[in-house]
Amino acid sequence: MTDQTENPTNEAAATATESRSPETGKEAPAANVNLTALITEVVKYLVDAPEEVKVEEFKEGRNNVVLELEVAQKDIGKVIGKQGRTIRSLRNLLDAAASKLNVRAQLELIEDDDDYEDDASGNAGSSEADDENRGNR
Repeated sequence: MTDQTENPTNEAAATATESRSPETGKEAPAANVNLTALITEVVKYLVDAPEEVKVEEFKEGRNNVVLELEVAQKDIGKVIGKQGRTIRSLRNLLDAAASKLNVRAQLELIEDDDDYEDDASGNAGSSEADDENRGNR
């Protein structure tokens, strides 16, 4: 007669068996992960203008997905973060979720320069100092 404390492998085996489907004995299928919705929801909590968050998904080949993230111009810095830490974390999160789907995913941040062109045409009387610092924004 053996005690459970003497044979810890039986307890681990029982725990592993519990996570399997009782009818077939096979592991349950992975949950369906929507990569676009995941990135959209996380980024909406980071920015000041969540209504302007747009994520588009493009398939490149059979196992590659590219997500293009577009946010308001004033929120670009919040998405990038200090030394790129926030965007790196978003990409790590995306990689982890994509691995459950057996795909490779890339996250690209789309910077829209149209806002700057609109400002330039509307400010005909701007000073020369503003023009010098324009490229540093």
